[in-house]
Amino acid sequence: MNERLKIIRLKLKLTQDDFAKKIGIKQAAISAIEKGIRTVQTEVSMTFAENLMLTKNGFVMVLVKCLYKILIIIKEELLWIMNY
Repeated sequence: MNERLKIIRLKLKLTQDDFAKKIGIKQAAISAIEKGIRTVQTEVSMTFAENLMLTKNGFVMVLVKCLYKILIIIKEELLWIMNY
């Protein structure tokens, strides 16, 4: 979740501080989550979605789109390695 959270934040063009204010936690918590020091519980994830005015389905779609982009990057990297 840490990388996905960062991708969502960047996609929304928010700083850690702005993102933290929108979802009702401290900036230090966002930083710790993005670094993998802290984990996000399911109920907190839904709070993120609610506070960002996303439905559960909308939140899932944002994650799916982000994961799809990550898979494309991995595929391109693998193709590059195989051709190297």
